[in-house]
Amino acid sequence: MSASWRFWILFSTLMSISIGLAAINLNDAWRTTLRDYLIPNKREILAKAMGDLLGTGRAFTVLKVKNQDNINIEVYENDVASGKTFFKGRAILPERRDGLFNYKGSATNLLLLDIDNDKALEIIAPSFDENLVPRIHIYKFNDFSSSLDPISPDSLKQ
Repeated sequence: MSASWRFWILFSTLMSISIGLAAINLNDAWRTTLRDYLIPNKREILAKAMGDLLGTGRAFTVLKVKNQDNINIEVYENDVASGKTFFKGRAILPERRDGLFNYKGSATNLLLLDIDNDKALEIIAPSFDENLVPRIHIYKFNDFSSSLDPISPDSLKQ
């Protein structure tokens, strides 16, 4: 096979690939389908904890969820009478790797614990940063604004 035939075969192959990629890029449905096939965006529940976050007798479920981009802490309120669950708030952890720590002899990656003795439970979520240094994040659920407020470990009473 001569050099000019190899050039034209290679040229036509690259042109076909370029036209195909341009067509995929211009068509939203094709682009979305290809992106979802190559990079699936799935939600994976890493941990689940249940408790009374406010100390008022209301039932809450806290989930630690990993998706394609980050790790979220999500709070849901459980209505025992109707059996329904209502989304209340979300916090995005600054790190992308799930962590764990040892609490009373058991390894856990999500913990509800009253650490400031106010009868309300705080959410403790460990993670690892990009250098695999462990980090502990502590959140208090704010019912008024339906948000998770971060608490510095240094601000807690001993």
